[in-house]
Amino acid sequence: MIDKKTLYPLFAPFSVPRLPLRCSSRCSSRFALRLAPWLTALTLILLACFSTLAQANNQIDQLRANAREDKLQIVLDTKTAPTFNAFALSNPTRIVVDVTATPATGYKNTLAFKNRGVSRVRTGQRSDNETRIVLDLNVDYRWQVYAMRPEGSRGHRVVIDVFDQGGQQNKQPTRQPTPNPNTANQGLLAIQLESLTPGDPDIKQTPTPQPASQPSPAATNASIALATTAPKSAPPRQDNNSNNSNTIASINAPTIDTTAVVPNKNQIVIMIDPGHGGKDPGAIGPGGTYEKDIVLQVGKRLQKKIDAMPNKRAVMTRSTDKYLTLRQRLALARKHNADLFVSIHADACAQCSASGSSVYILSTRGASSEAARWLAQKHTADELKYGVDINDYDKDISKVLMQIQQDATIESSYVLAKKTLRHMKAVGRNHKKQVERAGFAVLKSPDIPSILVETAFISNAEEEKKLKTTRYQEKIATAIAEGVEAYFQEHLPQHLLLINAP
Repeated sequence: MIDKKTLYPLFAPFSVPRLPLRCSSRCSSRFALRLAPWLTALTLILLACFSTLAQANNQIDQLRANAREDKLQIVLDTKTAPTFNAFALSNPTRIVVDVTATPATGYKNTLAFKNRGVSRVRTGQRSDNETRIVLDLNVDYRWQVYAMRPEGSRGHRVVIDVFDQGGQQNKQPTRQPTPNPNTANQGLLAIQLESLTPGDPDIKQTPTPQPASQPSPAATNASIALATTAPKSAPPRQDNNSNNSNTIASINAPTIDTTAVVPNKNQIVIMIDPGHGGKDPGAIGPGGTYEKDIVLQVGKRLQKKIDAMPNKRAVMTRSTDKYLTLRQRLALARKHNADLFVSIHADACAQCSASGSSVYILSTRGASSEAARWLAQKHTADELKYGVDINDYDKDISKVLMQIQQDATIESSYVLAKKTLRHMKAVGRNHKKQVERAGFAVLKSPDIPSILVETAFISNAEEEKKLKTTRYQEKIATAIAEGVEAYFQEHLPQHLLLINAP
């Protein structure tokens, strides 16, 4: 016969001990320790139940579009913090976002926005508590999906950014869009948001999704920090009197004074451009860190280091948390007669294990479109910085001269990027061992050598922590400053060469 005393230790965690009438403090402590695991487990179960219940009751209030300088945004307004999963499909190219929420009463399903590569937007319910959003793209554009916390009058949101394709005009939708009377006079293409039918393959198709990080871009190695081209016109203003809740929202960028500053012929000017700002947070790390805040701090540290160098002066496109369009950033560089343009960003990707720094320059594909825009808007009415005056030439010759100048600028950008990347190795591993090329709009100045530095992956939790530290920010700023200094040791600007000429 088995003694009960022998079995008691085995069943002790599952039994409630009988308390003596007089329990000492030691006895009470022992009882509390035995009860603690059960209370913890019960608490976790209740929290999980409440969390699941909250997600199941989440609703999508509306689906709307924002036209930004460098991208199109599709925004889902939700009642509570959203849970979502995003991935890409090909043939045809689509972005799929599954949100744990259902459409609310009064949910609108008509969008009107500029044709920025999105030909159609469809929605449908995959289950009782899950809604699928499908964006049909004309080509494989860069994109990212992330959640935003409540801010001002806005509540919880899921944001889908579709970045412009560099160097080429976006194709027209294969299906003729239906005009929207609320936006017909704004030069926009109205695109009908269609409902997914039960037989739609995009409802049933459930491929292995990518992790839904914040942000969660397409499964490509391309950077998502900036757009690849800029639109032809400013974003339209929001019509506050319209009853259409899907009217495009606009972000009014501050007006800047572009009057040229009288240059100091003996001084080298480096324009530092901390990316994003204001209403545009950039990428958001898993810990909630905003890219715009990190790059502003790195930019300020870089400014101090460059200002300490002989005959060099750094100018910031923004020194506060404000929104600037890409065109305004380039206009500031031209206003201050910048000899170099350095844009600072933090990378992000779907694979959160990715880490390291990268340095980008403009691709020739992106440069072609910008040169055409430059000529079309007569931005070259005055003598250009490197001595090419195209005012007296016909259009064909002007194109050739502009292309020659831009090719030379890209070559100078490559030299600067290569030297900067070499110094970035002292900070840590480089994500890309070679200089990368992309059609970033902010790099498209035809006559100012420009680079874009991805300091680290803010989507990587470990690198997000490093980016927040003063020590790491100082290392990044030092590496960029050393790259700039090494570049000018071999490549003096033309205005200094003329001064030092015999």
